[in-house]
Amino acid sequence: MLTTILVFLLTLTILIGVHEAGHYWVARWSGVKVLRFCIGFGKPLFGWRNRDGTEFAVAPIPLGGYVKMLDEREGNVPAEDLPRAHNRQSPSKRIAIAAAGPAANFLFAILAFWVIALLGTSVARPWVAPVAEDSAWSEWPAEPAEIVAVDGRPVEDWREVHLALLNRLGSTGDIELELLGDSGVRYQTSHPVERWLSRVQDPDPISSLGLTFWQPDRPAVLGDIISDGPADRAGLQSGDRIIAVAGTSVESWNDWVAIIQERAGEETELLLERDGREQSLTVTPQADTDSGGATIGRVGVYATPLDQGQYFRTVRYGPVEAVGAAVRETGDTIGMTLGFLGKMITGQASVQNLSGPVSIAQVAGDSAGFGLVAFLSFLALLSISLGILNLLPIPVLDGGHILYYLVELVRGRPLSDRAQMIGVQIGIVLLIGVMVIAFTNDFNRF
Repeated sequence: MLTTILVFLLTLTILIGVHEAGHYWVARWSGVKVLRFCIGFGKPLFGWRNRDGTEFAVAPIPLGGYVKMLDEREGNVPAEDLPRAHNRQSPSKRIAIAAAGPAANFLFAILAFWVIALLGTSVARPWVAPVAEDSAWSEWPAEPAEIVAVDGRPVEDWREVHLALLNRLGSTGDIELELLGDSGVRYQTSHPVERWLSRVQDPDPISSLGLTFWQPDRPAVLGDIISDGPADRAGLQSGDRIIAVAGTSVESWNDWVAIIQERAGEETELLLERDGREQSLTVTPQADTDSGGATIGRVGVYATPLDQGQYFRTVRYGPVEAVGAAVRETGDTIGMTLGFLGKMITGQASVQNLSGPVSIAQVAGDSAGFGLVAFLSFLALLSISLGILNLLPIPVLDGGHILYYLVELVRGRPLSDRAQMIGVQIGIVLLIGVMVIAFTNDFNRF
């Protein structure tokens, strides 16, 4: 729990800091005096000032931040500082300052995806097992196959399949897949949907279509042996092929594991093949506990590795190529997020998919536990979401300010204070409504 909280605070600090830094630097470049740069809301806990008099502070409520600029609407401004007041700047400069926060979030996402592309990731190729006979899929092959395209869009791993299917949420029509069978034959198949998963919270598009990950049954051949484990003490060796366990024939690695797990603490006779000859050994699986709390047997051996090239691929780019890959990934994610947001507005996707701080904290902690690449990917996705959220044309958000400044640019004068205040009140009501939905969804999830 403590780790989750710390990772959550680190995540918010990074993303809020990036966002506010965008506002800060463009304000400075535009000649605007910045009074305070703050991460968090409430009375600042601590801070410091730079040579220009800007206070950099941290406040106790870590759900946002702000850059306070010199402005005549918020107090008296000395005559010598009037040229540096925010309200004295041209609408185009104020638009640039407002847009800089979301832009910084998008640039941060590109940087994160660039680092990921340099580090490289191992991804599972989307091999699927044959579907059930009563499935709605047309002409599904009887052999295992790899998904190579969704609705005509090429895909290379399960993540790309998932994202391509998420783009179809709430739609009516046919989902089309192109498959490459294990025999090398190509297949075209389709599945009819109607307002697909439009009312489902946290939809799982892959399982809802009856698709399951496939990999071949591994033979019951031992790989690495854990030193001083039950198998090592019993004399088992790498390369041994298990023929039978306690008199039960074994055909695959899964058969071998299932029997051993049921015999915790029981002396168990094995029939195996080593160097072309059969021999018998006895092993006693040690008692262990699985993720569900059940007692299972383990002997301390690993399976022989799969052909990594057939079922997994490593994606890695050089420094220059990684830039293009990062930009494409960011653009695709922005497009998918906007599409999903539009579907929630039109009712094609459930608003129950909105997440609040509890869900974000949980995912942040989980992603950090999976390593740097997973955490960077989560940061990039959340940074893009933060950028898009702030660009929505809702008063009190950056997008609302941009809308006001665009109106001023067209009219030649700003909206009246009363009109702007009404807009702010509407914006606050909308944001509170979104927050209530997000917190309610978090409560229902946990």
